[in-house]
Amino acid sequence: MSFVRIKKRKNSKGEDISYGYIVENRWLKRKVYGPRQKVKAYLGRVHEMKPTKDISFEQYYGSSPEQYYKGKDKSIIIQDLVTLELLKHGFQEIKDGVLEKEGLLVDIPRRSITKGRGTACIALNQGLLSSHSIKQLHRFQSSGEEDAYMLAKLLVESGLNSEKEQFIELFKKINPS
Repeated sequence: MSFVRIKKRKNSKGEDISYGYIVENRWLKRKVYGPRQKVKAYLGRVHEMKPTKDISFEQYYGSSPEQYYKGKDKSIIIQDLVTLELLKHGFQEIKDGVLEKEGLLVDIPRRSITKGRGTACIALNQGLLSSHSIKQLHRFQSSGEEDAYMLAKLLVESGLNSEKEQFIELFKKINPS
């Protein structure tokens, strides 16, 4: 089972810099016993963002999630959830699905987060939004009602605080039964 790990390093100025990794635990049973972590993917430098605006779904989109999402597919709903959360954290939409703040560029349709030429992550709420987490949300497929927990976990780990109605509409698109 893999999970996100944040490592802190000091730069030449003595400042703490955080980097995100996808790691996997494995147990060693030979000379040295116990768990060891193997890095599976580098997510990029972590940039912490605090909320700057309090925008509700209805304020931004002008209707309730149930009305707004009628006829829209899962990828549009995920794009809207990510966009709204980033707007709450002070990002500006520079074109459709592309947001920017302090040099961080989030391209939701391409599922990428960059700063300069490198990949980056954004610490939002209690989670970490990265290219990897956006891809995971887009790939999520439900096989039953119990998958609501897994979807909620993905949203929280990605730093997305969805309102109850938004979550219900997203889950309905993923699990139409």
